Amino acid sequence: MSDLKATACRCNELNFNVKSTFVWRFACQCRNSEFCQCIGLLTLWQIGFDQKAVVKKHFYFGEVTVLIPTTWSAKLTYDDAEQESRDNMDVLIEKKGNNEFTAAPYVLLFTGCGNMGQYIRLTDAFLTDDSEAKRYGPRGKVLVHEWGHYRFGLYDEYPVSDDPQFYVSSSGYVEATRCPLAIEGERYNSKTGESGCHENAAGFPEEACKFKAKSSGMNGFGSLMYKQHLEQITEFCTDDDDGKMLHNSEAKNNQNKECQGKSAWEVIREHKDYINSDASDIDDTTPKFRFVRRKSPPKIILVLDVSGSMNFDNKLNRLRQGCYSFLRFVVSECSEVGIVEFNEAATISMNLTRVTTDLQKNLTNFLPSKARGKTSIGAGLNLALDMMKGDTKGSHIIVVSDGEETVKPFLSAVTDEILTKKVTVHSVAVTREAEKNLDALSSKTKGRKYLFAPDNAMSFFAAFKEIGEIAEESCNKNKSIAVVDKSVRIGKGVKVIQDFILDASLGRDLLIIFELRYNDTVIEVQSPGGNSYKQKDEEFWCQKEYMACQFQLSEAQPGVWNIQFSSNKRAHNISFTVESKAADPSSGAVSASTIWADDSPQDIDSTKATRKPQKVFAKVQKGNSPVLNADAHVIVSRPNAAAYSIKLKDNGAGADSHANDGIYSANFISFSGEGRYSAQAYIEGSDSTTVNEKTVVGVGERDVGKNGTGMKSTGRFRRAAIGQSFRVVKYTSGPGGKNFPPDRIKDLIVTDYDQDQFTVTLEWTAVGAEADVGTATEYDLHYGSNGAEVRKSFLNMQEVTPEMIINGANLSNPQPADSKEVFKIRLSSDQNYYSFGVVAIDKVKRTSRGEVSNIAAVAFVIREPPPDRTIIYVIIGVASVLFVGIIVAGIVAFIRCHPTPTLETINPAYDLSYEAEMPPPLEASPPPSPPARNLQPRRFRGIKVM
Repeated sequence: MSDLKATACRCNELNFNVKSTFVWRFACQCRNSEFCQCIGLLTLWQIGFDQKAVVKKHFYFGEVTVLIPTTWSAKLTYDDAEQESRDNMDVLIEKKGNNEFTAAPYVLLFTGCGNMGQYIRLTDAFLTDDSEAKRYGPRGKVLVHEWGHYRFGLYDEYPVSDDPQFYVSSSGYVEATRCPLAIEGERYNSKTGESGCHENAAGFPEEACKFKAKSSGMNGFGSLMYKQHLEQITEFCTDDDDGKMLHNSEAKNNQNKECQGKSAWEVIREHKDYINSDASDIDDTTPKFRFVRRKSPPKIILVLDVSGSMNFDNKLNRLRQGCYSFLRFVVSECSEVGIVEFNEAATISMNLTRVTTDLQKNLTNFLPSKARGKTSIGAGLNLALDMMKGDTKGSHIIVVSDGEETVKPFLSAVTDEILTKKVTVHSVAVTREAEKNLDALSSKTKGRKYLFAPDNAMSFFAAFKEIGEIAEESCNKNKSIAVVDKSVRIGKGVKVIQDFILDASLGRDLLIIFELRYNDTVIEVQSPGGNSYKQKDEEFWCQKEYMACQFQLSEAQPGVWNIQFSSNKRAHNISFTVESKAADPSSGAVSASTIWADDSPQDIDSTKATRKPQKVFAKVQKGNSPVLNADAHVIVSRPNAAAYSIKLKDNGAGADSHANDGIYSANFISFSGEGRYSAQAYIEGSDSTTVNEKTVVGVGERDVGKNGTGMKSTGRFRRAAIGQSFRVVKYTSGPGGKNFPPDRIKDLIVTDYDQDQFTVTLEWTAVGAEADVGTATEYDLHYGSNGAEVRKSFLNMQEVTPEMIINGANLSNPQPADSKEVFKIRLSSDQNYYSFGVVAIDKVKRTSRGEVSNIAAVAFVIREPPPDRTIIYVIIGVASVLFVGIIVAGIVAFIRCHPTPTLETINPAYDLSYEAEMPPPLEASPPPSPPARNLQPRRFRGIKVM
């Protein structure tokens, strides 16, 4: 119907008195703008079930705002866009490409259980093509499933990646990984296409065995985080039901792993949206649609602090350098720019003016040259608002300040007007002591907040560039990729050489910006081919009044470049930034971004039992695909302490949710006190670094691509990525400076056992004394017959004592964090079913316990299923492709009317969230007989249970 290029959506802060307001934003390109009318007719949703029932009458989707791209024709029915932006989107909608493996809906969720995800991603085909949508289930149920991921931080309840398809429950039954257990279905062999599965002598299904759920005409079943395409599933699972919605806390899925066995409703009940809402009967829950389009050019006003304190520590000069580079190389002729200076009063340095090439070259008269007086940020903001003359749509204010307010009007006096006029305010704190309310104002207005402190390695330009690209989103520019952003010390009379790698994916519009302390610095740039460029050459542009130089090449050779610095007069620091655009815009380049798990104000109080460390992430991708096996670390700038370097990992342990998803993660525990913290990630690729083109960044490892079919080498590269800042508003240091307990162990598994000797081998990844840093003092390992009881009443369960451990491992001598722990245990033969949990403990200068791990179980006897849960054996096609995702991608059709229960129909070509369950058609052959089943209890003979 239409040719969409990209779409993005965003939800405003939800309002939960009686309803939740769900506000979407589109940013797409289409030859047929009538597509929007189809959305307005609710073709987009076709919600076929009662949303209020799903969320127990607490929430529903109230409003959808569609942002029409500027590449579409304008219409009188379109309102002007306000603060809608890809930077604060809830949903990203992209054109369905040729790669079917990335066609399914999914959510980027890597910040942990109960935490908000990055965004929901859908395709245009899902929204407009009924046959495409049927593969995943009714659109309304798909949306609620994805909203569960995105808003409430819920995880999938079907098996993904290496999760076991089957497990032995604490009752001794072999169960398919599903939620709830009331969902019935059949087993089948995913390699041969045969219905039913062969069992080993112990009665455990063969490795290729999978489970196909039945769809029935009933309703009121959970769980929407399992397989929402099933007709009977209309609810989230819960912990207080008698069967149809009862959460299966023993299933080996991500919900239990990441959320400590909690049901979806347990997690939702702890969320602020639920706490701040009441159940209510509402007759009409049809979403309202609003269409907006950017009608006027972006307005960007710099509000710059010129109070007396800006004279110290080279702050005024660095501000001038950053502003010059921003106006010269970031903002385009698409925008209008104004400049306001403030101390105790405010003045207009440049009225809102459409950017031109001449203006960019003659900025000397507009940027501040002197600093004196006191500080009134409110005065600067008031004048910026006046400059817009009431037309604030699409406006961005960038406030740069180094200190607290000392003169009225204060920020608090201006905040209400800014919020009413929907102006986006970004803030750059020049010191850690800059006005604390600036951060809050930026958060309220959906703006960015950055820290530029004297000890930061980053340049002013890095922050300005990030803000500028957000403000000019509607200008449809090709973005530059940051390769280097660093500071280097130049000694008197000493030559210093710095290198950077320009990989083959880059090379167009190479730009190097040098921010100097003194004009006597000598700079020479050398290309990989041996060409030398000096400051007198035409590729350089130096401005003595700003003590800055720029080097530009429209096309640059890939390889290792060198920059040589020298100064004959004095030692000083130089900041330099390297960026380039993709050599081929259609194929893109590797990019990186730095993300804090929580950039809201932090209260670091070691006495709080629920305290958890801050987490920091680097998302590394090419297009939508994850970049794997890169070296990633982050430098955290801290108050009153040296910068702190942290290694980031993509191994599925510690702070990292999923292995090999392109999200490199770490816990940050090294707080140094109250004040602002910022982070900058540095990524380096080697010959072993690859892009997995058959999966999506942030959704976890998938089996396709494991054999190398989806992998492509990136070659060597480097990237730099600045992150926003956050503030610690209260800091109470714990004993020995420790503020956090050991991490929760979340990968406990049974790797082996001996049925004759009644021994079992457990493995897990060691955590630290504090989060996943250092070495814990000891482990507390307990077991019982029921996994749910072990989790809930851990200390009341039986304890594994040193005498039971027979492989020399020692519970009182843990390995360093990130090491593999292996414990072989001899058990009593008086019970057949064992469930284990483990806790790490730190006793150095304190006693601090981690949370109970995931539960691992082993059964020495497998029982026959009860009569009402007999597995059905029928012939059905299956697939050899095992593929993982965040949302349903393998369903061809949802059968709407079933007088009798039927099995889910699976598309042979695709599988993201349900695992592939149907191969290419097999040659006709007689149906095999169901495998013979021994009706007596059977004992394991060398089979591992996970």
